[in-house]
Amino acid sequence: AITSHNDGDVVFTDEAIEFRASLSDGNDDAGDLEAQWTVGGRVACPFIAPDATGQSACVATLDLGEETIQVQVRDSANATATDSVTLDLVRSEAPQASIVQPVVGGSYYSDVLITFEGLVSDEEDQAEDLLASWESSVDGELSLATEPDSSGSFTDFGYLTAGEHGITLTVTDSSGKSDSESV
Repeated sequence: AITSHNDGDVVFTDEAIEFRASLSDGNDDAGDLEAQWTVGGRVACPFIAPDATGQSACVATLDLGEETIQVQVRDSANATATDSVTLDLVRSEAPQASIVQPVVGGSYYSDVLITFEGLVSDEEDQAEDLLASWESSVDGELSLATEPDSSGSFTDFGYLTAGEHGITLTVTDSSGKSDSESV
C-alpha cells in the first residue's frame, strides 16, 4: 500500500519526491520481499528489499505525463501485488529575482548606508516562502534582511567596503529552483 501519497495529491514536476509504501505478505517476512517503483510506466527504482519493518521508499523526479505512480511487490515465490496512485502534476517554474536598489553605475560611499531593495516572485510559492540572499563580489555574502512581504518586496540597509562591487540577488523556491540578478 502506498502510504506517502493519495490519488489527486498535487506535486511539482522536476522536483525530487520521496514515495513510500508499506509492504507485507502473509507467507514471507519483510526481508523476503522486494519492491519496484514505476512512474508513468518507466522504472524509477528497481526491485529492492524494504527495511526491516516492511517500508519501501523511492525518490523520483516526475515530468508531465508521469502522473501514475505504482509500486509492485514480489515475494520469494515470485507472487506479486501492486498499488498505484494518480497525482496531479504541476509544472514547476523557476522564481524571479529583481534588484531595485542599488542601481547600475550608482556612486555610493563606504561610510554611508546603502539601500538594498529586492523584488522576488514565483508561480507556485507565496512570496513570503521564497529564500533570498545578497552577495558582493568583494565582501561576499551580505548580512541583510531578505524576508519578502506578500508582494515579494524587501528592503534593508548596509555598508560595503570601498571599491567596485558586483552585487547579486539570488532567490530560491521550495522546489530548489533559483534565479539571480546582478548589478
